[in-house]
Amino acid sequence: MFVTKSPVLAAAAILLLSASAQAADLGKKKEPAPPPAPAAPLFDWAVGGKAMSDYISRGVTQSNHQPAVTAYGELRFNVHENFQLYAGGQLWSVKLPTNPAVEADIFAGVRPTFGPFAFDFGAIWYAYLNNTRQYFIDGTGVTFLTPVPGGVPTTAKNPGWGEIYGKASYTWNDMVTVGANVFYAPNWTNVGADATYVSGTLKVNLPNNFYVSGEFGRQFLGTSKAAYGPTKYVSYNTWNAGVGYTYKIATLDLRYSGTDLTRAQCWINTSDPRGNPVGVVANGRSSWCGHRFVATLSVDISGKDLK
Repeated sequence: MFVTKSPVLAAAAILLLSASAQAADLGKKKEPAPPPAPAAPLFDWAVGGKAMSDYISRGVTQSNHQPAVTAYGELRFNVHENFQLYAGGQLWSVKLPTNPAVEADIFAGVRPTFGPFAFDFGAIWYAYLNNTRQYFIDGTGVTFLTPVPGGVPTTAKNPGWGEIYGKASYTWNDMVTVGANVFYAPNWTNVGADATYVSGTLKVNLPNNFYVSGEFGRQFLGTSKAAYGPTKYVSYNTWNAGVGYTYKIATLDLRYSGTDLTRAQCWINTSDPRGNPVGVVANGRSSWCGHRFVATLSVDISGKDLK
């Protein structure tokens, strides 16, 4: 083996080896750095709608078990990538005892997020426009459409009311999200009774844009003002479970919903007109809270979807 003792030759050999290594590195194709995540726009919006075989809210139909539609719009202000303010409105077709033309919801709140945790705190007002009917029951149990001596109205003339709410969810992984909700109303349906609704939710995302989800909740109801009886409304459990499929901005959801209310208890809570037909003694029974299968087709789009 030949070993040089000349420092000049040794230095030249080192330079040649270094140049060869650099040339080899230059021959390798470097992977480009991933682009930075796009910043959330300062302002955003969302619009959407649903067509439903039945409008069910907390286990109780709001459309007399008939098809219903809804549409909403929402404005969003992204104060920070983890903190959003929002406000909006939503219209629903309904069939209720006071025979309103439409239900109009107005809502606003904040949505902070912390890693896998997402929160939503806000308030909502349920307005029922153009109410044209009110039922009264006299001391013998006969129902009238006009006030009678000693008669008690079964609903407020204007059943508009408001709630405050808090929602939380935790995204366990790409598949599983769990959540909890609480709503509080000091004047439920404008009859003076307080109401609290609490529930837990679970959603599991499946391959090919399918999902399964469910909710179990408890509706706590208080006692009305003296002008409405007073009536002690019946607290109850409600649940729903279903499967859905999402394609781009559209979602088809098939769901089974129910409560543990009897027909008599359901009528106390809802004043279903079929439970108090005009001119006869009220039978006090309603199917508005029974088990029901519901199909919903919804479309949702936001500003970021167009980019």
